[in-house]
Amino acid sequence: MSAAKRYFDEKLDEDNSGDVNALEDWLATGIIKTTQDAITFWTGMQTSGHPLTRMGLDYLSIPGS
Repeated sequence: MSAAKRYFDEKLDEDNSGDVNALEDWLATGIIKTTQDAITFWTGMQTSGHPLTRMGLDYLSIPGS
């Protein structure tokens, strides 16, 4: 077993908050049709308490090269 797989398996065991299931649920919902830009969309999701908000905003704030 690779060191990376062990690391992430341990993290999943430590953090059993359901985030993995939230991601699977999100991916299963299909395409969301909206006219909002992505940052505005995820900021709105943050106010509703969506568990993937931080991941969405982190991903969108990666600087382009």
